[in-house]
Order: sequence, then structure tokens, then C-alpha cells
Amino acid sequence: MLYGLFATSVMGMYSQSISMNNIGTNVANVNTGGYKRIDTQFASLVSGLVNQEGDLGGMRPKEINRISNQGAMIASDRDLDVAINGTGFFVLNSRIDGSGTTYYGRDGSFRQGNGDEVSVTELDGTTLTIMEGYLADKNGYFVQGWAADENGAFPSPSASGLQSLRMDGWAFYDGPQPTTEASVHLNLPADATVGDSFRYSAGVFDTGGNTQTVTFNFTKTAENTWAVQGNYTTPPTAQVDLVTLRGSVEPGDVYTVTVDGNAVSYTVTGAEADLNAVRTALVAAINADPVVGALVTAADGTGTGELTLTAPAVGTAFTTSVSETEGPATADNTAILVNTVAAAPGVAQVDTVTLGGTVEYGDTYSVTVAGTTVSYVTTGAEADMDAVRDALVAAINADPTVSGLVTAAAGGAGALTLTANTPGGALTNTAAATNVSRITDNGISVAPLATAVVPKVDTVTLGGTVEAGDVYSVTVDGTTVSYTTTGAEADMNAVRDALVAAINADSTVSGLVTAAAGGAGELTLTATSVGASFATTVNASNGGATTDNTASVLTTASTDATSNVTTTSTIFTFDGNAQLPDGTTVTYTIDWPNGETSSTVFDFSNSTQYASEDLVPLTYSRNGNAGGRLTGISFDQNGVVWGSFDNGTSRELYKLALATFVNPDLLTPENGNVFQVNDQTGDPVFIQADINGFAIFLPNALELSNVDLADEFSRMIMTQNAYNSSATAFKTIDEMTETAKDLIR
Repeated sequence: MLYGLFATSVMGMYSQSISMNNIGTNVANVNTGGYKRIDTQFASLVSGLVNQEGDLGGMRPKEINRISNQGAMIASDRDLDVAINGTGFFVLNSRIDGSGTTYYGRDGSFRQGNGDEVSVTELDGTTLTIMEGYLADKNGYFVQGWAADENGAFPSPSASGLQSLRMDGWAFYDGPQPTTEASVHLNLPADATVGDSFRYSAGVFDTGGNTQTVTFNFTKTAENTWAVQGNYTTPPTAQVDLVTLRGSVEPGDVYTVTVDGNAVSYTVTGAEADLNAVRTALVAAINADPVVGALVTAADGTGTGELTLTAPAVGTAFTTSVSETEGPATADNTAILVNTVAAAPGVAQVDTVTLGGTVEYGDTYSVTVAGTTVSYVTTGAEADMDAVRDALVAAINADPTVSGLVTAAAGGAGALTLTANTPGGALTNTAAATNVSRITDNGISVAPLATAVVPKVDTVTLGGTVEAGDVYSVTVDGTTVSYTTTGAEADMNAVRDALVAAINADSTVSGLVTAAAGGAGELTLTATSVGASFATTVNASNGGATTDNTASVLTTASTDATSNVTTTSTIFTFDGNAQLPDGTTVTYTIDWPNGETSSTVFDFSNSTQYASEDLVPLTYSRNGNAGGRLTGISFDQNGVVWGSFDNGTSRELYKLALATFVNPDLLTPENGNVFQVNDQTGDPVFIQADINGFAIFLPNALELSNVDLADEFSRMIMTQNAYNSSATAFKTIDEMTETAKDLIR
């Protein structure tokens, strides 16, 4: 009987030691994120009769996981930290593709976990090898959620739609969006004088993410009334040459492209499937050539056998030639070059002139072609702008000088076309409109169908009697080149040609400009690159008897940027409260260098007219944006993962999954403060925070452990006392046993 009493004391000490171990574990993890404490409870044990003399009794410990009890929340300054306020668990998987072990946890201290090494293509076409990054917990398990579709919507919650959340900089690209709507809020000075003008600029985007600045000119025309006219500047584009290969694909055929005197060739092997394969091989050879590859970038074109050569930057000019050598078989190979800087051989220049405004008596519309102007003055009897256009067409075709250069024809509404009579070459065409009536809304614009990027050109005109000893000088950026006549020159054109040769032979000046013969006694100085500026002065001195020598210079600015002005003005009228009516808008259409046309509606309804010294811009907002790469993520209270892009935009990427259980306290704890399902918990139910209402997410917050130190220390004292009592009982029983043993002796 006495020996049976040891069991009760031993079980008491064992149970209290289990309790003390759990208390120690809880205390150690008091600051561990997402840790769930373990409580120890006890159950009594009562056995059957061991013998007729007494019973064997005792206790055993029972561990209870307090997984469903929420821990305290603290704020965090990390965007990757998020806490669950309410029911549910983060869903985690040990493998990126979701085929690994699934875990559930409450610790939302996430980081970027490494994925696979992959190759990505940058926007400029370069290829990089990068390491994918996925949202992961501190154990390296990958956070699971649902991806948004193209409309930003999420699927119904289910295990089949879960995926790991990729978050590296190459995971998403926010494509460019055009600016279709913009809101302009500014204040125009009420105390401005009629005739005063002010300017405001606003930026817009096209579908390719290119930016353009629209400038609005506000001119006060009357009390409370302003005329608004917009303009934009078309930026220059880099030179692009188009090469087209033709012929049968046969061994031995050779296609050659020469750029600035450097030739690259490709010899056909006969194994190429078609002409596009030959084209692609020639593109690769050009880009691989260390000299030519630095001058241009070759790329496959859109048509059969086509390839493009693009300058590395705007203003960089290059000269291309192409050739082909026939192999031993069919002699049908050709290589054709179309250059976008100058008009292509055999293609006539076509300009479109658009007239606009109110038809009133005395308005003048003028077109100037290669320096010769033709005008039409309205009578007021014209039915519409088409009638004005038809009269101007007739006047142009009737002019003996202009009609020898171009043929005018009616185009669209208020538009006419000017077609060069001679293919190739280039004509300088301008247009103007003059208002003499009260309504100053007439406008005119010239829009070439294919805008050429033209460098600066100065035209020098020589004059006088050709006599020995006359000196003609041209100075470019401080360097002077002169020619002294011998008297043997036949005419002024011969003098001009000699001066052209001297300029092009000068090592300094020829690096700045290229001289060429122009009209009678004229020579042109063309900048060696688009956008380059130079200053020209000229001088003529008389060496002969007749003192009639002259030299003059006419400067034509570089057209690497073209200003475009609206054809009409919009009238803004403020009411007595200095407000504009709702719906006060201006729709502006922009022709982009890439050939695209876009329209933007600018809403000025919020603008005001109060006294001030100048126009005051208040706010400007727009839709549209340039393309952007993912730079970071953040969470909202619905568990939506928002992506931030380097173009200033953000959008929904994923939604975090929540897993719920009927009895979460029965989940199996695993290392790292995560849990697994078992037969007692059943399968999880997946929910979304903003739909089911079980919980919300707290961005920039963390859930700590649910351990209460005060409670743990209280339990520690009670456990220590209970253990000591069981130990004392054990000692007493031991002493009683020793006494009984001594009684036998």
C-alpha cells in the first residue's frame, strides 16, 4: 500500500513540470509575432481497485493551444507588415507553384523571398537575367492569394485559384495610357486690360507614354471675355531608313547595307526559309558590326523582307546605301532604300493646308511656296470655308511661278493639298491668315503628310559684276572662308561654285556646315546635324573697277521641333460671380511624331476671374500616364495588395486569402509559429475579408503573441507551490517507507 502512494506524488511533480515548461515557453515568446500561448490544465486519474486494501489515484496534464485568441497589435513602419484583426489565418505554401506543404499562420511580418532565375526583356530591348521575388513569411513560406484580372476584379475565394504573389520589379508593367480628359483650374486676372495675353502649359500623354506640352494662350477681348488658343510643339524624331529586300532566296546572293561608308553584307546560304529569314540574318549582322552597330540600330520591319535602320538619337544623321550581288541562279534580287529625312526618289512631296475661321469680308489667306506668295481676300459672299479654299486653289494654280512648282487641289473640309510637280527634293511651304473684321478667329496651318526633320539652313546670295580681285567671304562661328575672283569666271554662278568648294575644303567650317549650290548666285549652308546651331556672316569687297559686289544671308531655322497652333479660338465668358458655366471645355487634337493622333478634352469649368497681377495656376489633373515598372507593394484593410509604379500610378494586383476553421485551437503547431490541419480540424474555408466580414486587415501593423506576462508569473508561482507540495508528499512517503522497513528489523 505504501509503495502505491509514490505514484500520486510522482504524477503530480511530472504534471507540474509540464506546466512549468509551457509557462517558460510562453514567457520566452512574449514578443514573438503571431505566437499562440499554451495553457496547461489537469485531469484527475482514478484507477480501479489494485487490491482490497486501497485505491490508486492521481492526475495528468492536458495542454491547450490558445490559437484562436488574438494577440496585441502594434504599429509598424514597413509596408510589407500586415495584421489580421479578427478570425482567420494567412495561407502559406512551401513551394512557389503551390505544390508543397500548406501552412497557416498569423504573423504578417512579410518579406521578399527568392524565386526562380529568369530572363526578362527591358523596354529598350535588352535582355537581363533576374531573380524572381515573391511575398514570403519569416520561414520562407510563400504567401498565397488571388490575382486581379484585367479589370481589377478578383475571383470567388477557392483553393484552386490560390497562387504565390510575385512582387519583384519585373513582375508587372503598368502600360502607358493616353490623356483623354484633363481638368484645369486657374484664375485669370479680372483687372487685366483688353488685349493682355497670358500663357498656361499642361502636359498630356499618348498611347505610347510619350509626353507633350500643350500651351494655352489667353487673350482678353472684352470685359469678362477671353479668347483661348492652344498650341503644342512636335518634338523631333530620330532618323529611320527603311530597306526592302526582294528576289528569290538562292545560295550565293549577297545583300549589302552601307552606313556612312561602312558596309555590312550577308551571303545567302540557301537554307533560309524565305526572304524574312534573310532579312533577319542581315539585321543580326548589322547590329553585331562594331562600327555600323554604333551608328544605327537595325530591326525587322513589318513588311516582307523589310528592315529599319534607326539613328541612336534625335539629331544624329547618317547616310545609307544598299546593293545586291546576284548568285549563279535567278538574277532577280533588289534592295530598295527609303530615307525618312529627305523625300524618297520617285515620291512627290505633299503638304496639306487647312483653313479655319468665320468667313467675313476682307480676311486674307496666303500660301507661300519656295518664297513666292499667293493670296486670296474674302469678299464676304463665300458660302463657307470650302468656297474660300476653292478660290485659293484657283489662285495658286493660276500663278505662273507657284504652279510651276506645285499643283493645288481641294482636300477635306476647308483643306487643300499642295503636290510637288517634281518627285524627290523638298519645298518650303508656309501659310498665313490675316483678320480685318471684328471676329478674330481665322486660322491656318500647314501639315506635311510626312514631316521631315530638317537641319538649319542658311542661304547666301552673291551679287555684282565679276571682276578680278573681288573677294567674297563667308564666316561660320568665327571661322572665315574667302574666294578671290580671277576674272576668268564666266558668271556669278562660277564664283559661287568656287566658294562652295572652298568652304567644303576647310576642315573647321566643313565640320559645322555643308555648302551646296543653290539658285542663281546662291549657295546654301546646311548644319551637319539636326538641332545644331551656327552663326553666319558674309562680306563682299570690290577689287575691280565696278563697286557693285554684294553678299547677303537668309537664315532658315532648324525644324527639329515644329510649333502647331489651333485653327480657331474658344471664347470664355465669366458670369457676374467670376465663374465659368459647367461644361466649359476645349478639345485639343495632337498629331504625334509616331503618326498617332489623340484628342484631349480640357475642362476649364472650375477656373475663376478675380483680380490679380497675373494668371494664377491652381490645380491641374489628368488621366493618362507613361509606362511604369513596379517599385513596391502595400496592403489595404480588405487585404488587397496594391502595386506602386515608378510613373506615379498604383493599381490592385492581388488579394490576400484568409483561411478559417470551425475549431482553430485543434490545429497542429509547427516550428516557426505556423500550423497544419489534421483530422480534428477538417478542411479550411477560404474567405475574403471585404466579403465575409470575419476580419479586416491592418496595414503597417503586426500581431504580437497572446501571452500575458502577469498571468504567466501568477501561474508560475502556483505551479512552483504545487510541485513543491508533491515533492514534500513524496519525501514524506519515502520517510514512512523507511520507518516501516525498520519496524521489520
